[in-house]
Amino acid sequence: MRYLLDSNVLITANDTYYEIGRIRQFWDWILAEANRSVVNLPEEILSEISPANEDFRRWLQVNRPELSISEARPQSLLESVLTQGYGYSLANLANADSLANTRDALLIAYALVDVKERCVVTLEAVQSSVGSLPMPRNRKIPLVCHQLGIRCIDTFALIRELDFRIP
Repeated sequence: MRYLLDSNVLITANDTYYEIGRIRQFWDWILAEANRSVVNLPEEILSEISPANEDFRRWLQVNRPELSISEARPQSLLESVLTQGYGYSLANLANADSLANTRDALLIAYALVDVKERCVVTLEAVQSSVGSLPMPRNRKIPLVCHQLGIRCIDTFALIRELDFRIP
């Protein structure tokens, strides 16, 4: 299984419960999993992260090649995610880079490459898909993943599934 991380996974971990200067084991574990291609982030998602913390910034710079997913951008799948998952019209796709949620859609598109072997990890709130769907710009990653049949979990489920432990 390959886990594709949303930027909020790393940002929130550093800002709250696994600060890089205090719980280094978490960051070493993330890097080890990235080196095994178990945990990755698309380059566009990595570029969203601009930490104030110098240690975190340095860690991202040094480890960017290992963290980044090394595949071609799945453009046709991105278009599918934007139209089927987010509900944008085909006419809007000409300006896809200016659409809300484009980076989120790209994360989901990388997962759509192989829905049986890929999982999205995010801390975005789960929305109900009962009743009418939220406007495209208000749809969260877990809802879109659910609509497209992609598994989506949070950081804590990732920790359990990959059995992260602090020695």
